[in-house]
Amino acid sequence: MRAFDLIAGVSVLTSICNLKDLQSLQRIEATRDLAENLKQLKLLKTLHLSKVQQCFMPELCASVAMLPYLTNLAISAINNDEVLNLNFLDPLPDLEMLHIRGRMEMKILPRVFDSFHKLRRLHLYWSGLKEDPLCHLAHMSNLVFLCLIKTYDGELLTFRKGYFPNIRDLILMDMAQLVAIEIEDGTMINLEYLQLTGLQGLKCVPEGLYFLGELQRVVLQDMPEAFVEKLRGEESRFIQHVPHVIYRD
Repeated sequence: MRAFDLIAGVSVLTSICNLKDLQSLQRIEATRDLAENLKQLKLLKTLHLSKVQQCFMPELCASVAMLPYLTNLAISAINNDEVLNLNFLDPLPDLEMLHIRGRMEMKILPRVFDSFHKLRRLHLYWSGLKEDPLCHLAHMSNLVFLCLIKTYDGELLTFRKGYFPNIRDLILMDMAQLVAIEIEDGTMINLEYLQLTGLQGLKCVPEGLYFLGELQRVVLQDMPEAFVEKLRGEESRFIQHVPHVIYRD
């Protein structure tokens, strides 16, 4: 299991918020003062913050709501036990990239996710969700990249017909309780790249891989021996249409 590695950030003075023309602020260590003053950067399009703490999430979310041009947002918690309450966040209908690294309040996706209709790239890391998140993400029809790392603590992920029609890349990693992935015909019709890493509870090969007709590359890393043996043997028919299948230890 991969560790919750801290995202390296740079400590800056709150006075950086006086740079009114600033459009990108990346790999910055968050503080309460900074969170409160980010709202002054009205032209900001990209905001990446590390070491975020729950105690100043209300101030941070209030500032983010006042950034009308924001399209790229990354929030990384200070450690793997820190809970990030995104219920303070107002709808962000123009957001195109979202990266959340930290536990979700009550282990559920906040309702603000319903507003992410333009989202193209989504990374959810260490969320610890108790329910299959896919049904709450399926409305994101513009999504082209989805990365779920230690996102879900349940046993079953279901990709239903019509889900994610434009997605090209899917990464599923380190969900220890996951025992099955269901892939229905008509889901992810444009998927080209699939990576499965560290899914130690997954013993059965998803038969629905056969339906992913555009799949070009499958990468399997640190997967159960029984899973790999089946995919290389009796169940290889499910991926016989895939040009490149890569096995890594």
